[in-house]
Amino acid sequence: MTPSAQAHALAQYGDSAPENSLWVQCEEKDCEAEMSFGDELASPSAYEEALSSGAPRSASKLPLIASGLSIVSSFAIYLIFPHDAMLFSIIGYLLTPIAGALSLAWGQALDVSGRRDVWYSPSSSLMMVLKIMAVVGFVIGLAHMWDIASIIAASVAP
Repeated sequence: MTPSAQAHALAQYGDSAPENSLWVQCEEKDCEAEMSFGDELASPSAYEEALSSGAPRSASKLPLIASGLSIVSSFAIYLIFPHDAMLFSIIGYLLTPIAGALSLAWGQALDVSGRRDVWYSPSSSLMMVLKIMAVVGFVIGLAHMWDIASIIAASVAP
């Protein structure tokens, strides 16, 4: 064991320095690549290199587009088609509350997975808009549910 390895082992472990520790083995082999756990964070050059090689990413707008399309489509179905058509009422109902809630969940999942990246720029306003659009989808869905309930009540009533 070299004198510098002995001094380092004594400073780190005290009198009970293990002879087969990773630091001692590395010092005897004169290697820099095999350091102990956590030493990779101590190297500022590797950290700076990782930061300089990235490109900023923003939050995905795809869930917002999907939610907007489902709301517009459902509202158009409600306005254009007759209210006594069960098929269009069911399609409109599926487009708004379900698609809006799925778009919100999709946006949240993309946001959470994106936060693992150093270069990710989260957008709190995007998530707020998705939440508002989900509520709007449920309101439009209520109109379609009313049509479905009216159709069923008319078919059951004598």
